[in-house]
Amino acid sequence: MNQSIVPTLCRYIIAICLFIVPLKILEQGYLPADDALRHAAKVISGKSWDQILVLSDKIKTDTHPGWHSILELVHKTTGCDQFGLAGFSVIMLFFIFCFVTLLFLEFPESWFLALLTISLVNDHFVYRIFSGRPYIFTMSALLCLCFLWPKLKTDRPPYRVLLLLTLLIALSVWIHGTWYLFILPVSCFFLAKEYKAGLRLSIVSAIGIILGAVLSGHPKLFLSQNITQALLIFGSNTPQRMLAYEFQPFEGDVLTVIIVC
Repeated sequence: MNQSIVPTLCRYIIAICLFIVPLKILEQGYLPADDALRHAAKVISGKSWDQILVLSDKIKTDTHPGWHSILELVHKTTGCDQFGLAGFSVIMLFFIFCFVTLLFLEFPESWFLALLTISLVNDHFVYRIFSGRPYIFTMSALLCLCFLWPKLKTDRPPYRVLLLLTLLIALSVWIHGTWYLFILPVSCFFLAKEYKAGLRLSIVSAIGIILGAVLSGHPKLFLSQNITQALLIFGSNTPQRMLAYEFQPFEGDVLTVIIVC
C-alpha cells in the first residue's frame, strides 16, 4: 500500500472511532448525571430557566444561549426527545474535542494513547469528556489555541489563525458563557514573556468575547451576569457538603503528576 495513503486512512478510521466510542457507551444505558439533562429538558419544555430552577434575582438571562439554540435546532430538525438530545450532546462534544487533534497532530493515534493513559490513572477524567456539557467546547477552543499559539509570535500577522481563534472564542462565549476564563491563557502568555503572542491573543479574545456577547442578544447583561454569577458562586459561605462536586476541595492527583513526569 502506498505510504502516503496510510496516514490518511488512519485519520479516517480515527474519525469514525470518535463516533463509535460514545455510541457504544450510550448503548450501555449511560446518561450524564447533571447539566446535559437539564439543557435537554429546557429545550423540550420550552420554558425559561426561572420556570425550571430556583434562581437568584440577579440572574436575568440564559447563561448558555448558544448551546440551547443548537439543541433547539437539532430538536426541530430531527424531532428527537430529551434522551436523544442528551445523546447528541455527549457524542458531538466528545467528537469536537478529539477531532481537533486530527487537524494538528502528525500521529493523531497518540491522542488516544494519551486519553487511555490518563483514564487509567484518573477515571473521573473519562466522565468529564463524556458529560455532554458545553464547557467541552471551551476545552476544544483552548486545545486549538495550544496548537496554534506559536504562529501568534511570528513577525507577519497570521490573519487566518487570528480569524479562526476569534471565531472559536466567540462561539465558546455564546455556547458556554464564562467569557472571563479567557483571561487565564492571555495572562499565561505575558507571564511566559511571550508579549507579542499575548498582545495578539488579547485583541483576539476581546473581539471574540464581544461577538459572543452580541450573539446572546443581550450583550451588556450577558457579560455582567457572568461575572455576577461567578461572584455569587465563590462569594457564599455554603457548607462544603452542599457544594457541587467541582466546587469542593481538591485533594490533588499525585499519580497523574508522576505519569506525566
